[in-house]
Formats: sequence, structure tokens, C-alpha cells
Amino acid sequence: MKKSLKYKLSSIFVLGAVLIGYNQCVSSPNTKKNTLKFSDKSGNSSTVATSNTRAISLDAFSKSVYPVLRARCVSCHGGSQTPLHASSDINIAFDAVINSSKVDFTNTANSRLVLKLRNENHNCWGTCTSNADEILTQVNKWKSLTAGTAGDIANTTVSGNTTKDSMTISTALDPNSNGAATNITLMAEASSIKAPMVIAQENGTTYVWTPANAGIKDLTSTTAGTAILNFSVAATDFYKVFMYVNAASASSDSVYVKMAGSDYKEWTIGTTTGYMWKEVTNTPQKLETEFYLTGSKSYQLEIRQKEPGVKISKVVLTSDLTYDPGAMAKVNQKATLSVSLADLTGISDSYFDIDIEEFDLYSYKLTNPKIRTSKDIKIKKLKVLVNGNFNPQHSTYLTVDKTVTKTDSVLSTYSMVLLKDKGPEFDKLSFSFEVIDAVK
Repeated sequence: MKKSLKYKLSSIFVLGAVLIGYNQCVSSPNTKKNTLKFSDKSGNSSTVATSNTRAISLDAFSKSVYPVLRARCVSCHGGSQTPLHASSDINIAFDAVINSSKVDFTNTANSRLVLKLRNENHNCWGTCTSNADEILTQVNKWKSLTAGTAGDIANTTVSGNTTKDSMTISTALDPNSNGAATNITLMAEASSIKAPMVIAQENGTTYVWTPANAGIKDLTSTTAGTAILNFSVAATDFYKVFMYVNAASASSDSVYVKMAGSDYKEWTIGTTTGYMWKEVTNTPQKLETEFYLTGSKSYQLEIRQKEPGVKISKVVLTSDLTYDPGAMAKVNQKATLSVSLADLTGISDSYFDIDIEEFDLYSYKLTNPKIRTSKDIKIKKLKVLVNGNFNPQHSTYLTVDKTVTKTDSVLSTYSMVLLKDKGPEFDKLSFSFEVIDAVK
């Protein structure tokens, strides 16, 4: 199949090189996630680091960025299209900006609210450069209004109690990789959603779907739900797509899939027994489908409503055309990073563990931080460093304050979305503690 498609390289290349335009009104979908959003292991979430910190930042937001968003973005993001950063409910708008990292207080000019206008000329209301400057001025005002009030969240100082670097993220996620193929994992929950498509969760699995009452939609429908994922590839090649799906019946086993300027593929999945990995094909006859992608470019993958009820949790793109989605060692949805704490605690068998997975194009997701130890250890204020640097947005685990024992090892039940730096092939993590002492 790969060989035959290469004879059509010239035409497919043109399709593969097309970049799908963003469908948002200032903010990019599925961009960097801000760690002021905490999600517990049951899936419930809270967007407060502390009530005081939130109140101060919310008030500053109301006096700076929010009025511009309400004036310029309300037609799309006031209620009909996520993210809802122009909502009439300021709490919803604030959470939409914070939780999807539309602002970068470390480097305000790098904020997505700014770059979306300056670099991508997206739905400007005048001259894009001046519009970007207008947003930047308000982001700087927001930052200045909260200066000195955010406490530890604004503190980038790293203590001397810091572990050595972990292995690279790509090595952790794919220890058996020989570099011959590219595998990219995308989390469906990072999608930009258009109703009636929604993000939901059951039994610990998060997925996107259109509920059963949403009806069947064809490609002419203007009301079909969609979920859009952003990604990029480093290598130019042919790629297959696999999704982790639950299609409970023959009346809920098909969606449309579009990627990299291709036409829509009518993907008939077939019924599954719970969640299963399935390859994206085309037409009810399940014709094999490959996508030609050009390296060093960004793309979008769109999942479009056809039959309701299809639940999609994860997506894998791979240039390995013999890829076996059942080989979970290759899927690498999640890995555990472990670093020794012996140098910091004096306890030879003490280790810090944390689970990591790629969340979207811009970020990783961290869960289940814990310490393995034979003796009690006092832990306070954990900072996660990427390539030796601490980003104040990564504040979730600053609330840690406990004595860890052999039987009570978990530091936090919250998850944290961690912004990428150089990418998984280069990024390494280390961990800094304000306090890490063996209890005598």
C-alpha cells in the first residue's frame, strides 16, 4: 500500500502540505494548558490555587484583558464555541483563559492571545499588529495588577533540594524506539469542541462523543459536532491513524475523519467490546487509508459527527505502517518517571515517581506523584522543572505539605498539565522541594 501511494506522491503532497485554518476568534484551540486548573482522580476539577490568589487575579482580569475579549471575541467565544474566554460569566471566561494557557506571565509577548493575532492574522478587528499590541498591553496590565500577590505561584526560585534530570520524555514513553518510525499520541480531551460534540468521562476514561440524541449527520450538515486536535510531525512520511474507541452498536459505529487537507474519510469502525484500538479506514468497505504529512509543519485532525454514540478517547498517528495497536509497549499512553532521592534524603531506597503522558501539541500531563521509601520523609512544596527551569504556571504541587510514609506515599491526587519546552525528544524533568527531610 505504501509503495502504491508513493506513485501518487505529487498529488498527495499538495494535500498534505495544506494547513487547516484555525476556527477560533483569538485563542488557538488545544494550545498550552495552564496548571491553575486542577483535576482530581475522579475527574472533578477546580480552578483555584487558593481562593485569595484566584480572587486577586480574577479582579485584575476584569480590569484588563476581559473587556477586550468581550468587545472583540464574543460572537464566537461568548457561548457557542470553546474556549469560552469571552463568556458573559467572568468566571467561565477567566477559567477558559487560564486553563488553556492563553496567557504566559513569564513572557507575556509569547501569550497565545497575542500570537494568534500577530503571527496568524486570526480574525483581527483592525491591523493585526496593532490588535496584538492592544492585547499585549492588557496582558501586561493583568500581570502588573497581580505583581507581588501570587506568592509561591509567581516564585520561580528553585531550592537546592533538586533531583537529577530524568531521562528524556520520548525515551520514557517509547523505550523500545529505534528512531525508525514516528509515533504521536493525542488525547481526545484536548480537542477543540463544537456542539453537539462534548467531552465526557466514565470509569476513569475521558472521551469525546456526540450523545445518542444528537442524531445522524452527513457532510452537508452545518450542525454536525466536531472535535479538532492540533499536532505537528518532525518527519515527512506516510502516516496511519489509530483511535481508542468504544462503539457499542452498529447504529453508533461511524464518524468522519479529516486530516492535513484531505477529503473526509467515512470511518466505519464496527462494534467493539468496550474500548479497543481501531485503525482509521475509509468507506463501509474499510479501505486502507494513509496520510502523507510533511515534516516540520503543524496540522489539524478533525473528528466529525456521523452516527451519534461513538466514544473516542485517544489517537495515535504512526509512520510505522506495520504498527500493531495491540502492542501496548508501543502505544505508550503513559509512563512512570522515577528519580532517586538518596542524595537529598540520605535514604538509599527512596525514589520520587510520577506518571507522564503527552496531552497535546504543547503539553504533557502529569499524574500520581508519590514517593517510595522505607522511612518517613517530610515533603513541602514540590516544583516540576523542565530542562532545569521552573515555570510559575506549573504551580499545582506547590500545595504539597505532608509526611510521606511507606504506606502513605501519594503526594497529591491532582493532575497537572505541563508545558513542553523543546519537545519530548529533548525535554527532561527534575524535581525541586522546599523541604525534603528524613524524619528521625
